[in-house]
Amino acid sequence: MKILLLLSLLYIIETAVSFILFGIYRFITHKIELYNFNADFKDAIFFAWARINFYSLLQIALIFWLSNKIQIENKLLKIILLNCGLFVILSILYAFFLIPDTREWLTRPFFYILIISTALSPILLNLIPYFRRLINAI
Repeated sequence: MKILLLLSLLYIIETAVSFILFGIYRFITHKIELYNFNADFKDAIFFAWARINFYSLLQIALIFWLSNKIQIENKLLKIILLNCGLFVILSILYAFFLIPDTREWLTRPFFYILIISTALSPILLNLIPYFRRLINAI
């Protein structure tokens, strides 16, 4: 049950970080006049929704299975590796085997934004004392 709570919180943090990173990316690559707050929000929500729909069940099953198999002392590092590593592996699995039409997505900047937000979310969650205890309890 603790893993499910942690994953739910990670998805929320990832969405917030993605929103911020989408905004920074759009601000840097486009002129300031073209910056669109609503587009960044929609992008972040869309990718969070897609991750929950297409990745969550398989990711939860793999995290349950791998969390006992991987022996790393640092629990935060373990969560980062499981969360981010499984996201990248599942993305490649979808792109090359399950839904080949999505292969182009692996070359787009938003894929790398999602990787960064997936890696940063456990670190940001670890800053809150209650969630630090939750991470250490897993």
